[in-house]
Amino acid sequence: MLPLSKKQLIILGGLIFLGLIVVGVVFMNLRTNTDPQPVLIKVWGLDSKNVFDQFASSYRAANPNVTIEYKELNPEYYGDQVVDAMATGEGPDVFMVHNRNLSGFQDKIVPYGGLIPSATQDKNAFSIVGLRSSFPSIVEQDFVRGGKIYALPLYIDTLAMFYNQDLFDRASIVTAPRTWEDFKKVVPYLRSMNQNNQIVQSAAAIGGSDKTVRHSAGLVELLLTQNTDGQSSSRDKEQDAFDFYLQFGNSGSSYYTWNETLGKDYEAFQNDKVAIIFGYHADKKELLQKNPYLNLRAVQVPQVGSNAKSFADYWGLAVSKQSKIPTEAWDFIVKFTTSYSTAKQYMTATQRPPALKSLIEENINDIELGVFARQALTARVYPVTDGQAADTYINQAINKVVSGQVDSRAAFSEAKSKLDLIKLK
Repeated sequence: MLPLSKKQLIILGGLIFLGLIVVGVVFMNLRTNTDPQPVLIKVWGLDSKNVFDQFASSYRAANPNVTIEYKELNPEYYGDQVVDAMATGEGPDVFMVHNRNLSGFQDKIVPYGGLIPSATQDKNAFSIVGLRSSFPSIVEQDFVRGGKIYALPLYIDTLAMFYNQDLFDRASIVTAPRTWEDFKKVVPYLRSMNQNNQIVQSAAAIGGSDKTVRHSAGLVELLLTQNTDGQSSSRDKEQDAFDFYLQFGNSGSSYYTWNETLGKDYEAFQNDKVAIIFGYHADKKELLQKNPYLNLRAVQVPQVGSNAKSFADYWGLAVSKQSKIPTEAWDFIVKFTTSYSTAKQYMTATQRPPALKSLIEENINDIELGVFARQALTARVYPVTDGQAADTYINQAINKVVSGQVDSRAAFSEAKSKLDLIKLK
């Protein structure tokens, strides 16, 4: 091979230098393209901003390119605020949706997908199989439609039975009733009447309207679910469930123990005027904050039979169709709700019952959260597309009976016709 001339060496050197520059540019482009891009996720919810920032910090630490901008909304106007903001194109990427109102927001949510089986699905993607292994059955009932996941829960609260241990002790009742038949049996022992047959101390706040019984509609829906499972059972069984509730407010019943003159149930409970009330974990916190010395016990709601059913009330996170970053928003939700450490931080910060099965198992015997953790596993809801509307129809029916306008059959027949129109198919 002949030696290269000086000119040829100069040309060759230039080509090598140019090649190095090209390689460097390509390398820098590749490096730039693989660096995580900054992402801003706007989240709207009902938790306080201070609390949310506490448990969101771990997600931000693991995803430093992500900024979470959280906005706390007033629960009284929450739904309207979200809808109005979306109408103007100023809505969030992620927002909270109630477990009994998915249908009201379904057309505003981009679902995760989760069709199983799916040959094209990323093996690492979250799926309905993952949902079933992570959360109780109620989550699939509430937040899955057509094989697609529309929301994931932050917590699961359930309706429990609260009783005053001091009043139980005075009545020599050792064990709280586990079934509704047992519940009826303790009524005469916990109820006190004066010589005019007026209730001095009520056994339980049940059978009244929403003016005096805080969760009147929820109790009826619990009974409807326990008695019929809310599916194809006969209208007679649903009527029986409605009548079962009303008997405790009927002065002609052997189990009469409540009327509207007794005032609000929670105030009566605070003043030892009623032995049993019903409420959620959030209600228990409220009661004990007002009276830390109240000898309150929380147990599972009474059951119809051995197939236990409780009634759920909770919120989940969903991705808005308006979001320009739905993939990143869903990544946030999945990691946020299914991560043990993050979910535990949320549970600790908010003092709400857990939704994640691993945390439910961990707290199943906890003195504070145990009953709510156990009930999450048996939680159900009366299957309607609009839980708030269902509450309204049932409360209207109760009010008509309690006020003497119509009998229970006429009242429930009217309510049932409306409920059928919003029945979840």
